[in-house]
Amino acid sequence: MTPRLAAGALAGMVAGLLLALPGVARAEVSPVRIVILVDESGSLSAVDLQAEKAAAASIAVGELSARSEIAVIGFGSANQAGQSPLDPVCDLTELADDTARQYLLNCIGDLRRRETQEGNDTDYVTAISQALSIMDRRTDGVERRNVVFLLTDGKLDVRNSPSWGSVPDQRTANADRELTETLLPRAVAGRTQIWALGFGAVDPVALQRVTSGAYQTACNSRPESKPQVTIIGDSADVPDALQRMFAAARCAADVSTSTHALGTGATVDLTVEIPPISTDGAITVVKRDPRIRVDFLDPEGRQVPKTGEFNGSVFNITGERGTVETLQIKDPQPGKWTVRVTSGPDIPEKDVQAIALWQGALRIASLLDPPLPGAGDRAVARVRLLGRNGMVIDGDTAKDLNVRAQLTGDGFTTVNLALRDDGRQPDATAGDGQYAGYVTIPRTATGSLTLRGTAAAAGVVGDSVPYYARVATGSQRIAAHIQVDQDTVPPGGSITGTVTAESTLTRPVALRLSLFLDNPGIGATIDLSPHQLPAGGTTEFGFTVRIPAGTALGPMSGTIRLTDASAPPASTGPPPTSTASPIPTTAAEVYAETYLGVEIGYPPTLWERYWWEFLIAALAVAAGAAYLVTARLRTRAAARDVQGLTLFLTGPDGEISRLRAPAVPAGEFPFVVRDDPPRLDRPRSTDAIYLARRTGSSLTVATPDGKHLVLRPDEEIPLAPDFSLAYSETRLHEFQRDAFRD
Repeated sequence: MTPRLAAGALAGMVAGLLLALPGVARAEVSPVRIVILVDESGSLSAVDLQAEKAAAASIAVGELSARSEIAVIGFGSANQAGQSPLDPVCDLTELADDTARQYLLNCIGDLRRRETQEGNDTDYVTAISQALSIMDRRTDGVERRNVVFLLTDGKLDVRNSPSWGSVPDQRTANADRELTETLLPRAVAGRTQIWALGFGAVDPVALQRVTSGAYQTACNSRPESKPQVTIIGDSADVPDALQRMFAAARCAADVSTSTHALGTGATVDLTVEIPPISTDGAITVVKRDPRIRVDFLDPEGRQVPKTGEFNGSVFNITGERGTVETLQIKDPQPGKWTVRVTSGPDIPEKDVQAIALWQGALRIASLLDPPLPGAGDRAVARVRLLGRNGMVIDGDTAKDLNVRAQLTGDGFTTVNLALRDDGRQPDATAGDGQYAGYVTIPRTATGSLTLRGTAAAAGVVGDSVPYYARVATGSQRIAAHIQVDQDTVPPGGSITGTVTAESTLTRPVALRLSLFLDNPGIGATIDLSPHQLPAGGTTEFGFTVRIPAGTALGPMSGTIRLTDASAPPASTGPPPTSTASPIPTTAAEVYAETYLGVEIGYPPTLWERYWWEFLIAALAVAAGAAYLVTARLRTRAAARDVQGLTLFLTGPDGEISRLRAPAVPAGEFPFVVRDDPPRLDRPRSTDAIYLARRTGSSLTVATPDGKHLVLRPDEEIPLAPDFSLAYSETRLHEFQRDAFRD
């Protein structure tokens, strides 16, 4: 399929063009407004109440967005003058900082079991009415989804409440009518979901009417994300059940839980799992005694700090001195986490529980190829998934995702598309995180086109960035194609490619390229003067994308676009994949567009790519010669292997930090030097990295600014005024023994 576009005007010059995609580079968890309604009726036991408190606290400290708001209301009944059915223990609070979360933990502790003189029946209708009033408030301009959680151990019972009528036997029916005829329609109008958790002698049918009668539109297309009723038999399961309900309501993952008895003076390890697609996580520990100590170990067995950064993740603790403690994690390491819980000699045996909640906040970028198809043409819809910092989510990470797209526009009804990432046409490469599918532009299409991708899976929320295009008119068009040659490029290197274009126009057109990067902070540039496309002719030209020296290793993604060079430069505004409004009429005509996805790294050497072929050829000549060659090459490769290296960061008072090379064969050891506190660490994609390589009996350290330092055994080299670098060798020299043995 070739792009077809209306012709642009002539001339124009461009030297280098770089844009970062606003709104695509970083994906964030969307905020919610939550009201938790907690039963305080007289039928509760002390154990029931503690379970409700723990459940409410786990949401307060486990919510993933700092822009979310939470209120907590206890409810009973008003059976006589001076009583109120409501106990608003926690005002609506934005989770902006630790102080706000700690406030919620403290006020949740004020929930209580009501006595007869306080009004201790079950009036959840008035509680729902108050929750809807809270949802009507608009404290700021932040868009939040409204969610109510109702916790109750009994049926609606307002027989003793005069406010519901003068005839006691009619009061419960009056309250139910108010709920059905007034409050639930109000919830629908206010886009407020209601989820119900019942334990004890509840009425499941009545609770189902509450949840199904409120707002039903969910945060994604999964049935599990629509409001539901959960009924459990034991209040001890309330915290876990509410966490699962909470996860479904905000389209976070099904929670991973672990429960164990903790004896006096004992230590137990609980394990929870966080998958690779997660961008935000929270591990909540229900301790049931504030004196119990909790430590968190990442999947590699390293104890992580409770605040600050470590190994590419950001940590923050809440409730450390309470009965519920939560570790919030930005960019958590995937895998099994260990929660180490330790009791004291005077603490009675308790059941402790760890609950992991996570969410993958993705941006979904779309592209239509060609950008300006004609009515009736077959085009290709392409969608890619971007995680935090614009990193492309690969196929292994996204294997459970259902990725689709919708095409809307003037003159036709919505077209729904199924997309694939399996390497079958029109998808180019299986498992690369770029999904594709064919779409035929309806023959009735007359004007604008909008392509929007979607992704649905447990724990995944996609912020879809629409792609705007329009239907081509007339028979004179330009067909163009952009081909990118490399998939791996080293820092300081370049990516090459080719543009081919063919025109049926009666006048020449000047063409130019633009580069839009998903990854913020990468200073790649494309340097190309305009190229002339002759009237009714063809052209082919090459281009180069230059990568700055010192660019951190890792994936780089973006879009390369071919446009009319006579229109205003693309730098005057964002590309259509990053804006929520159609392309301005002054924007350049887009003749071709392609995704750019490369790995910033060091391509394999000729030997690394073809060593097996070399070996076969050598064997064909002489088995003995092949044996000697193989042994020698093994010796050289082992001599370059950085396994067993340990780097040391030292200061005036001695060692500050150490970092061991990964226990896998590698020819280089990347690392970074961080401050606050000073330490050696493994690099992230946006870091300026150092590279250590073996050179004989010494190391060569390449610095981010392009210098090469020689580090010899038992010596130190300065990295900064107060810091030096040294190394030690802890590996056994197997390659030397192999050489002697051979």
